[in-house]
Amino acid sequence: PETHEVYVFNRHGQHISTKSALTGTLIYSFTYNVNAINGKISSVTDAAGNKLYILRDYSNQVKSIENSQGEKCRLSMNRQGLLASFTTSSNYAIKFNYQGNLDALLTSRTDSWGKSTLYKYDEYGRVIQVILPTGDVMRLNNRLAFDGTTKLLVSYNDIDLTRLDVGDKYISKNLLQGDEVYTLERLSHINPSTKGSSHKLAMRKRDTSHLEIESTSSPVIADSWSKMSELWPLPSIMRIIYNSENVKRIEWKYFVRRNSASSIPNKLSGNTGNDPIKKPSLTSIGRKLKFNGNTILSIEYDKDANQQTLFDHSNRPILHMAFDNVARPIKFISNFNLTPVALEYDQFGRLLSWKRGTLSLQLSYDLKGRVTNVKHGDGSSTTLKYADTNLGPTEIIKSGGSSRYLLQYDANGGLTAIMTPAGHRNELYRQVSLGFYKLLFLPSGFHNPFTLQYDEWGRTITKLLPNNSGRKVMIYNSMSLIQTELCGAEKTEYIYHTGSDLIKSINKASSDNFDYKAEYRHQGSLLKEERIRFNSRTELSNYKLRYKYDGVGHINEVEFELQGRSVETKKLKYSMLTGMEEGVDSFIFKRHSANVVQIGDERLLKTIATDSYGRMVGITFSVWNKELFSQVIQYEPRRSRIAQSRLKYSANYINSNYSYTSSGFLEQVLISGSSSVSNVVARLLFGYDIDGNLKSIQEGDKELKIRRDEAGRARSFSDNGEDQFMIDERGFTISRDSTHKYMWNANGQLIGVMLKDGTQNDLTITYHYDHKNRLMSRFVTSSSNTQNRTQFIYDETRPSSISHCIIDSRIIGFIYDTNGHLIALTIEGTKYYVASDHLGSPVAVYTGDGVL
Repeated sequence: PETHEVYVFNRHGQHISTKSALTGTLIYSFTYNVNAINGKISSVTDAAGNKLYILRDYSNQVKSIENSQGEKCRLSMNRQGLLASFTTSSNYAIKFNYQGNLDALLTSRTDSWGKSTLYKYDEYGRVIQVILPTGDVMRLNNRLAFDGTTKLLVSYNDIDLTRLDVGDKYISKNLLQGDEVYTLERLSHINPSTKGSSHKLAMRKRDTSHLEIESTSSPVIADSWSKMSELWPLPSIMRIIYNSENVKRIEWKYFVRRNSASSIPNKLSGNTGNDPIKKPSLTSIGRKLKFNGNTILSIEYDKDANQQTLFDHSNRPILHMAFDNVARPIKFISNFNLTPVALEYDQFGRLLSWKRGTLSLQLSYDLKGRVTNVKHGDGSSTTLKYADTNLGPTEIIKSGGSSRYLLQYDANGGLTAIMTPAGHRNELYRQVSLGFYKLLFLPSGFHNPFTLQYDEWGRTITKLLPNNSGRKVMIYNSMSLIQTELCGAEKTEYIYHTGSDLIKSINKASSDNFDYKAEYRHQGSLLKEERIRFNSRTELSNYKLRYKYDGVGHINEVEFELQGRSVETKKLKYSMLTGMEEGVDSFIFKRHSANVVQIGDERLLKTIATDSYGRMVGITFSVWNKELFSQVIQYEPRRSRIAQSRLKYSANYINSNYSYTSSGFLEQVLISGSSSVSNVVARLLFGYDIDGNLKSIQEGDKELKIRRDEAGRARSFSDNGEDQFMIDERGFTISRDSTHKYMWNANGQLIGVMLKDGTQNDLTITYHYDHKNRLMSRFVTSSSNTQNRTQFIYDETRPSSISHCIIDSRIIGFIYDTNGHLIALTIEGTKYYVASDHLGSPVAVYTGDGVL
């Protein structure tokens, strides 16, 4: 049921074909070297005719596996017929060693990268010890409890981590902390309901939420084999329980439609009525999605038309998907004003072209099935060349042939170097060390590499800057959750609720006395309160955020409290059918069609229009029915690049025309003003070096030139070449002439700027960041010790966007539209409207009466 496949076997019990349960079309076919019970598989063929050959030696052991494009994987077997080595077409090899004869057990696994894993077993053949490539030791202790429960204890480097309890009707994963045992996750089987063959599973997740899943038999399999359908159930109902007040119920209702004509008994055939009437054939299969009892959408597959249709909650068709005879999608057609998509494949089933209106993409392949060219609708293309090996591309050539990138690989197929068109070489290395792995990156122009250290589970444990000029260290707890983070002079500690991955508090401290503590309260798995406290030396305000939720877990209210005083309550509204945001505070979001969204309150009306490709083409911004701002965007016909943008402020406008190089870089901008479209008032020309780095900006007679070093980093940026930038061994810009000094932390974040103009107006700017790497505060101190403080606050509705800003004692609140673009701000309770362009950049601020 997961893949909708049916397996067909011959009389010898050999798997000879795989078919689609929905369409009945062939997916794979299998052939054997002997048509007997001892036959061995010799080839696999897919629906497109691609073949996979399994070649054997004189003893009938597999020697190699080849595809129809000539790629080969080599295998070797030991005397017991067990796999001894496996080598891919790129020469990556894995070797296996075993112990024993009849019941041989794997004792070691070694690959070309030098990674070796050793295994040890008990007398019953169960793994009891694993020595990882880093030298770490994992032990497994399996025992049977008196109640019949199997308990599997997992320890790592002699530290007990987790215990898995397996009973007749449940499986639980437990955290061990000293003598305490806490349940992290639990999967249990609940007695079947009265709905015939339904089954029910319950799961307790690590965030303390509960998940319940009910299943039902597959109607497609039941049509031909009812007993088998009970063995392969389909999920039908899922309940997500965050707490006693917030529950999500997601339900799939499966249905089939039959050919009514085939259900009529054929009286002319001599049917006396005693013979069983054959079931009508299936014409379509579908399922309907319900959310908390409300129908959201449904999907129906028409077998005769080989087409799948998506319907909305009122059963109106939204999207049609057409398939070819081997079930590959070939066309997507929307019932709304959206341009359809067409796909084409070659004889081997590889994607040959993608077309959507005037946009297109074409791919070419070599005899080995590797992509050799990618061509866009405007004629620009990227060419990939390969050496006489089975490695990746060794050359990548952009349109025009002037930009050529060279790639190098090691003997195992791993990428080791990239050379840019200008000849700058960037190198990659990977090493196995004691207790961790190393990934080293040496950019062009650097004498020492950047180093990333990670453990066996892929977790980053250390980031080292060149020549050990800075480091970031991550320490994890027994649940693999980040516990401590050390970044230069900064330290961040994470404390979790016992037995879950919900954060209880976070403490962050730095050497400049910027310390704060974040505390979190949850109800079930939902965050109810967030409290941030600063030490007195930071001179920042403590604040608290309280969250309320609707019945399905959406945040519908955020209360902001500053220094113990309630400041603002933000209210949000979501659709019960789609889950999309429908409003915030006094603003209402209306989606009249697939191409138009209107946002407004009692004064403002903002309209956002998109074309049939989903691209933003128009913005209008009106207050009291008077249009104050608008933007109209036109795109290149064969690429989704902006060709023209027209900004209008009341009666004035700015018209910008854009043109691009063959490589896709912005080449020219023509800007005209209000008097005439043809009256060009500004012309910007952009020049690039062979690597694609910006090297010049020309406006009229003025030209700004950018001088770069051998690594492509900017060293000067001015019309006379006097602006000099100093870059340290980490690659960070630390000064601009003698007037600007820049300071960075080990995380690559700007933490300080010193501006000197030789007078008494010198400034020092200091930046601080929170545990999510978001800007938290900015301090501007003058030479006379006067200070300006700006504090930034974020909430969980848009975690990456500023919700409030405190400048000295003034509080500014921000409100965003459906695209996350700023639409309004409040200053001490007074609302101002903000017009933003298509990128979300604010371009104008208006009062409530529409005054700029």
